[in-house]
Amino acid sequence: MENKIKSKRNEKGLSLNDVANGVGISRQRVFQIESGEKTSNETRAKIMYFLEKADKKSTYLKDLRIEKGMGLVDAAKQIGIAYETLSRFESEKQSIGIKSIVKIAEFYNISTTELARAVL
Repeated sequence: MENKIKSKRNEKGLSLNDVANGVGISRQRVFQIESGEKTSNETRAKIMYFLEKADKKSTYLKDLRIEKGMGLVDAAKQIGIAYETLSRFESEKQSIGIKSIVKIAEFYNISTTELARAVL
């Protein structure tokens, strides 16, 4: 399984830090797991779930919007930002500031920590 994690991470073009931040564990721990150190099935499952969803960080925001069944313009209006801004956030052409993270997290009913881990 550990080699599968490393292979999947490399296939996705993600760093150890990307995985560590996405899952909420240390970079060192990801490295240890990839190197064959034993870990819980729960931690392995979290890593694999993250890697399956992590084609690009930017797809996270778009996926949330699509899951909610909303278009870009409607979602942006309800969040309280310009649709061009939301588009740039989704395509990673613009960094997301703290105020926008709070607004977006509230709109999608997720924690600011979860959103920040996914997009920063």
